[in-house]
Amino acid sequence: MVALTALLVEAAFFTQMSSSIPQTAYLKLVDIWFVYCIISLFLVVVTVAFLNWCKKCAPGWALRVSKYSSGTEDRLANRRTALAVRLNILCRLVCPILTALFFVVYLTMAALIDIPKLPIDIKAIQFS
Repeated sequence: MVALTALLVEAAFFTQMSSSIPQTAYLKLVDIWFVYCIISLFLVVVTVAFLNWCKKCAPGWALRVSKYSSGTEDRLANRRTALAVRLNILCRLVCPILTALFFVVYLTMAALIDIPKLPIDIKAIQFS
């Protein structure tokens, strides 16, 4: 629920920021930043939903549990929980790595952008 609220707030920030800066035909760094934030929040929501599905509803064939063995329901519940825990640990490792990779690429792009020099003649400006 918190991730959905954060996604809504992030989308509101994006629309407000987009309307307050000049419109251009190309992507700006702030656009890339907000798109990454929105995509990462959306992936958090999808991941939480998928982990919940794995814990509660994952089919037995996916967990390699036979229908015909004794104690099937207990084994199925234990395997569902174990799968959800393993996937959660994987997500906790992958998400920070992907975020760090994005930061490196983003900051590299920001450092390599050529900022045009404005033709301002300091001598022509009179200070009073």
